[in-house]
Amino acid sequence: MKSSVCNSISFELDTGKCYLYERNVSQYHLETVNGFISTDRFEWTDELLESCNGHTCPNNTLCVSSSSGPSTCDIVGCYTTSELEPVLTLDQLVYPVGYTLENGCMQGYYSNSSVVCQSDGVWSSFICLPYPRGCDELRQCNSSYKDGDYWLFHQVGGQTKKMKIYCHELNSIDPTAYITLQYPNTASTSVYKYVNNATCNVTAFSASEILTKSLGETVFHKVSVDTLTLKLVRLRSTFANFTHFTKYAMAKDCTNFINPTCPSLGTFVIDLRNTGFVIQAGATWTLSGDSPKKIDYTNFTEANQVVHGRCGGSCGGCNKNGLYVEINEALQPDIESAVFPVCT
Repeated sequence: MKSSVCNSISFELDTGKCYLYERNVSQYHLETVNGFISTDRFEWTDELLESCNGHTCPNNTLCVSSSSGPSTCDIVGCYTTSELEPVLTLDQLVYPVGYTLENGCMQGYYSNSSVVCQSDGVWSSFICLPYPRGCDELRQCNSSYKDGDYWLFHQVGGQTKKMKIYCHELNSIDPTAYITLQYPNTASTSVYKYVNNATCNVTAFSASEILTKSLGETVFHKVSVDTLTLKLVRLRSTFANFTHFTKYAMAKDCTNFINPTCPSLGTFVIDLRNTGFVIQAGATWTLSGDSPKKIDYTNFTEANQVVHGRCGGSCGGCNKNGLYVEINEALQPDIESAVFPVCT
């Protein structure tokens, strides 16, 4: 009853518990159920509340009575403000001194500092900043940033999820986004062919054939991604090693015949471990290139972080039109592995 928030009390006879209420019993015509005794604050006597009887202390304070003088209003917390209401989900009007919010902003924004209920009953000051969703927005957020790994943010299904993205050419008007790969990721148009259809023995193509057929393996160190759609941009070769480029997540060979007992020689490996991304569930590969062609397998492991594929044909194999990734926050790398953006 020493808080202005508490205007009535109910006492449960069976358990001895007291319940405090914001509304007056008489003013709002509240009914007292069996087994309870209810009373309003204004019905209490000076002997019970002393100098706090009838006090008008603010809701974020408690009245402290004094036998030798007037009562005082001691601050105990901070109000739920309209600014913080979207992120204060607890069902209470006042938050205690020292209560800390890591983010005081609504969905899609972040505060430039933690928000703390201070001893004067006022929340610490902060600024709400929009989460950068792509490298172009990061460049606008802070023009001093250089190429590197940053935490950017993707909105999906009403949720904002962070993602570790490498921003390339941040000093340009059109920077590009990449996922930094921690394990080997390869795609190949095999330099090998079968000697004959019976033994499955292989031999390498000649140097001239490798050149004319554009054969070889591509090793990707980063793969480009559209940060708004999470579609992989598989033709970018900026961070790849190759003699002749094969598109990410594609496999082909030029064996010129298909023997069911001989495996295809084209392979690809997708390995997104320690990136926080997984291949979108339900992804399937289709036949691509000259016939005959076949898909031996596309195997998903490590919770869709890793995919191994083997395909081939008469300079044919398999491809995936529209390859998307998803963010799995449980699999994300350490927060220290990328820069958390601060806009200026």
